[in-house]
Amino acid sequence: MNLLSRRDLWTGLIQLIIHTESISWSRLYNFLMGNSILVLAWATIYSSADRGVWTRLVMSAICVLGGFSGPAWAALGSRTRYYVNLHVRQAESLEGDPSSWEEAIPDELRPFRQGATIRGGRFKYSSNPFLLQAVPLSFTALYVLMLVATWTCPCVVWK
Repeated sequence: MNLLSRRDLWTGLIQLIIHTESISWSRLYNFLMGNSILVLAWATIYSSADRGVWTRLVMSAICVLGGFSGPAWAALGSRTRYYVNLHVRQAESLEGDPSSWEEAIPDELRPFRQGATIRGGRFKYSSNPFLLQAVPLSFTALYVLMLVATWTCPCVVWK
């Protein structure tokens, strides 16, 4: 007795792909929201009249916290993309099996065969794996610049 049919497996894989895609973009959204707050807090303190040593330490803490979040979120994005790719490969394998399809269904209507050209195509810098890693790492670079500005800006008055 078969517990799962090919149709059940296909439907499950589609749901897993949708779910993991949603997770990857929700994580990036959460990263952007949290880091926007940190950058705004740093900029608010930086523009204030009180720029003593304690203020600089707080600004540095913001930079360190934000700087460490970038590689962590890039790793989360990479891991999530691994799961998406795993489920896509599983669906491609199921789709490639001739017994999964009625004979009348042409290759052009098989979604993963058509999607493979887009996933591996010329859209590298706008692809999900690139953006989910480049955006958090770019914020880390921004935090390094902010940390340097915290301690070296000539316009800061020492107290």
